[in-house]
Amino acid sequence: MPFYWKGFSEAVRYTYVIDDIADLDGVFSRFNSAARNKIRKAEKIVKTRFTNDVSEFYAINKKTFDRQGMKMPYSFGFIERHDQALLERNARKIFTAVDDDNQIHSALYLTWDQKSSYVHMVGEDPKLRTSGAGIKLIWDAIQYTRNELKLNCLDFEGSMIQSVESVRRSCGGQQRTFSNISNRLFAALHMARGVFRQAK
Repeated sequence: MPFYWKGFSEAVRYTYVIDDIADLDGVFSRFNSAARNKIRKAEKIVKTRFTNDVSEFYAINKKTFDRQGMKMPYSFGFIERHDQALLERNARKIFTAVDDDNQIHSALYLTWDQKSSYVHMVGEDPKLRTSGAGIKLIWDAIQYTRNELKLNCLDFEGSMIQSVESVRRSCGGQQRTFSNISNRLFAALHMARGVFRQAK
């Protein structure tokens, strides 16, 4: 109510979370059979490689938006600054799934805090989507969260897109709600400030 009284609006949003990942065998068993088969298929085609090349990630991330006819919601400059801030805090890892011809099938940008890891951004090459590499990287991120970060939860971050939601469920994600609080006046001021900066 205090937010409402101050002119803010609230909308319910959804995310998917995998809790209690201490038992990795149990987590894998909660992937549906189609997802498990995709992982096994991908393991024969690609290998997981870590990279610090954010431009490489951005390129594969952009292909996902291009495939859907959508404009990129952020510039490379924004991602570069965002990545640098996370890197300085040792709070991100970039996974790529690469085949023997050095083609990147999929990429996953993982971030974390003291409580959980987060599937922050992903991308796939539309021509190579059938390899199952995207699901494999999710499984790799879960294992990294448990074995390297010593965390017990992975959050897929929110999405209201039906096709994305079905993938999260196929990986055993449990639906959680959260509130998105916004204020039109603040948003307008933020936009005006951006226009003013560009005009300077």
